[in-house]
Amino acid sequence: GLQAPIGALYDSAHGAGLATMCPAWMKYVYKHDVARFVQYATRVWGVDNDVYDPEGVALEGIARTKAFFKSLGMPVTLSELGVKDEDLDFLCDRTIGNFVKLQKDDIRAIYELAR
Repeated sequence: GLQAPIGALYDSAHGAGLATMCPAWMKYVYKHDVARFVQYATRVWGVDNDVYDPEGVALEGIARTKAFFKSLGMPVTLSELGVKDEDLDFLCDRTIGNFVKLQKDDIRAIYELAR
């Protein structure tokens, strides 16, 4: 996943990388299957479903995910994790993903969302 090279480069805990990268990844890919993220938001976080604003529901679920990690004292930005801007090219230099196949430009955009 996106957190693995961060852990390798910075010797950070796997969970800390997940707390930082998961909400950014979710925000980047949710439009590929908004209904899936609406279901996540309503079932996991108890967000009220609004059939007129499914994107708002999905984004609220993502925001609550990030807020939950923050409430646990986890890092939720790359700077809190100690990631340096000059290392982004190294971190982006691969292709990953099953739900959405991510290329280097996609990975960079997700890291930017995690700043």
